Amino acid sequence: MKQFYSKLMELVPLKYESGNLSDVLSKTLERYISLLESNKKNLGPDKDEIINYVQECNNKINKCIESYFEGMYSEAYNLIKDILDKDPFLNYSKINKEQVFYRARIFDTNKKPSYKDMFHIPLNKKGIVKTQRYSAPGYPCLYLGSSINDCWEELGRPKFDDMMVSRFVTKEDFSVLDLRIPTEIDFNKNLSSILKKIPMIISSSICVLNREDPFKPEYIVPQLITEYIITNNRNNYRKEEYTFFDFKLGILYTSTHIDNSFPHAKNIFNNLALPIVFVNDENNYCQFLASCFQWTNPTSYSYENTKREFKDSYIHIPYLLNKGKLEKSYNFSKMFKLEKRISSLKMNYLDFLIIEKSEITLDSQGDPIKLKIRSSDKLIIKQNFEKSKTYNSMDELLQNIVRQYGKDIYKKGQLLSNIIANLYIEEKKLKKIYRQVITEESISLHVYEISKKPKSEQTTEYDLLAQKIAENNFWSKDFGKQLVESFKKGIEIQQS
Repeated sequence: MKQFYSKLMELVPLKYESGNLSDVLSKTLERYISLLESNKKNLGPDKDEIINYVQECNNKINKCIESYFEGMYSEAYNLIKDILDKDPFLNYSKINKEQVFYRARIFDTNKKPSYKDMFHIPLNKKGIVKTQRYSAPGYPCLYLGSSINDCWEELGRPKFDDMMVSRFVTKEDFSVLDLRIPTEIDFNKNLSSILKKIPMIISSSICVLNREDPFKPEYIVPQLITEYIITNNRNNYRKEEYTFFDFKLGILYTSTHIDNSFPHAKNIFNNLALPIVFVNDENNYCQFLASCFQWTNPTSYSYENTKREFKDSYIHIPYLLNKGKLEKSYNFSKMFKLEKRISSLKMNYLDFLIIEKSEITLDSQGDPIKLKIRSSDKLIIKQNFEKSKTYNSMDELLQNIVRQYGKDIYKKGQLLSNIIANLYIEEKKLKKIYRQVITEESISLHVYEISKKPKSEQTTEYDLLAQKIAENNFWSKDFGKQLVESFKKGIEIQQS
């Protein structure tokens, strides 16, 4: 079995230096069938069923690539959908709470980046989203790696000391499609199911031949898999078979950039691809993905070394006693030292408020309804005996929000912005402006801080704030004053 596994590992990730992708992939899938045929004695009593299943899957993948190149994209998608719909072996794995991942970026400017810059590309900048393995142009996706080494390889080995890195820690459990290259332990333990999903792993783990080309045929199958997950989630949600919290969030896969020149364990090269769930243009970030993580401000090896020099004896020997040879090798690298250092940094999060369903119907009998809610801050729900009303005045809405939540809501910009999005029903352009000045100009926070100052100073401070906001956005001074006055009236409700 060891030799069988070694031969299988020669097929993934699939590397080629020339030729047509469809021919290369087809020949590799044929090699896999030949490998199964030559190892029939190791396949157990289901050997014929396994080989027939793999052959059928291979045919659909080959036809998918052919259809895509012929411009028949829906046919290509349906072939992948057929595999995923009928294949119980392409199982979903759970990502548990407190699991650690990393994200790295190279910044071209001298501006100090914040933790927000380490999340997915904002929705208001989705025009710059390029094609990636599991995401199509224009659709933001959060990519995370299981180690800093993994992130470094994925970025094409930039100068390591200046690469900015954040540590991500999961706050919630969620499910992902598991397309990792199997370890030898998994291979021996779950032989039949592993062998049946190898065709999808091969076709999703193809090294890119021409990295500078806008279109990368190696991404055809992975992107169709992502489309399937997004479509399946939304269809099940519309049929009320899913709530938001039942969504399968993405794909767990092995990097194609594993390099054997470094003697590190393969498990440090696992990646997460998480396409956004909430696509509302009024939100710059997906609140749902934000609810799943907390993460550090970005830092770099050179910056951390300047603050406090790394020492060669950083890793304690007792920690290494139960580690394998390859893990010990990584534990003495600069990358692991940086991982250890940033594990003590402060964690941040984006504001979010998520209710498991977009619509809730209360019956007239008053029967209880169970409802799951996620909130970034303590959420207080007060019963309101007034008749339902709509808000067509932003002044009135802000006053009522402060009555309900207290003036500290002004310090929670994203949450305040989300509440306005849900309750204000008048002109969309005006609502967008109010939300913009909350999230981009921090107007509510500034008004909150000014309200704490002596009365004699407030008028001047409010005028300066209005002038700054007007100038930053090329608005008239009067409009800037109107915006500030609305927030001022809101916070003064609780002070009166």
